[in-house]
Amino acid sequence: MEGHEHTNRVSINGKDLGYLPSQTWADMWMSAALPVPAGVLRPGYNELALEVGRPIPDCLEVGNAWDEFLFRRVRLVRGAAAPARPPAPAVLPGGNPVTITVVFDNNANRSGLQTAWGFSSIVQRGERTLLFDAGSDGAMLLANMAALGFAAGDLDTIVLSHNHADHTGGLAAVLEQNPKVVVYMPQAFGAGFRDRVLAQGARVHEVTGPVEIAAGIWSTGQLGDSIVEQALVVQTNAGPVVITGCAHPGIVEMVRRGQEVAKGEIDLVLGGFHLSAANAAAVEQVASGLKALGVARLAPCHCTGAPAVAQLAAAFGEGYLRCGAGLVLREGK
Repeated sequence: MEGHEHTNRVSINGKDLGYLPSQTWADMWMSAALPVPAGVLRPGYNELALEVGRPIPDCLEVGNAWDEFLFRRVRLVRGAAAPARPPAPAVLPGGNPVTITVVFDNNANRSGLQTAWGFSSIVQRGERTLLFDAGSDGAMLLANMAALGFAAGDLDTIVLSHNHADHTGGLAAVLEQNPKVVVYMPQAFGAGFRDRVLAQGARVHEVTGPVEIAAGIWSTGQLGDSIVEQALVVQTNAGPVVITGCAHPGIVEMVRRGQEVAKGEIDLVLGGFHLSAANAAAVEQVASGLKALGVARLAPCHCTGAPAVAQLAAAFGEGYLRCGAGLVLREGK
């Protein structure tokens, strides 16, 4: 399939297959392939639906709009059956158990979850339960949380990576149900955003440099210039995990800061890597940079882009984890 568009959703027979990769603008046309589960197909006739992407709030220049929706050479090709994917392995037994659950993403790892452009995950470590980012839609975020066994009242802390609506859009809905949380946001969010959070009853911690949020959980502190962002660092028995929202300042730079904060090589990097417009050479440079830092595993999603995800998966082999809403990484007790 070749599409000349940006963030278009594809479905067949009513089953959501995910998004086409973002346009790189390197060529007039780009090609993409999406796997179709065999159980979705019908004999004789199959209905393919292509939903035009809408502008992403706060992520595009004011006035930008997508007014073209052009496709050609759409084909359905029979392929080899994909092997069953085993459950995500526990990191290591023992210690203070950690569970990371992706609750909001453009794509889903399991049925029964809603998808939209954005990202959110829940981190449980010991007695603490943190929400990292809040997706783009509050009702959808809360519904996915409920489907995965969480309620807003379970949260004691919310950490926001950066001030884009696909990462903060669900915050107000969460605070309506649970204002008794501390919200960690980069100071660069500004007074207006801070005051709205305070007005809902939450406490606010404006982050500048690295800070320990709870035992074994840190913020990297603010990084970047034009788009300021923080990442989350979580200590596990296998090593620190870095969770990013979009990694606008650069995924390698953010992981390097995470390594400095945790004082050890990073085991896993999970979240958006902001590579949807990157060419193959740039993605290879990222893969090499992460390996040079000692990163063992990757779970890229959200704004990473399908071509970059495929390239990173090939580079990391067994160290690649498919990431989407419903991914659960659990550390055994």
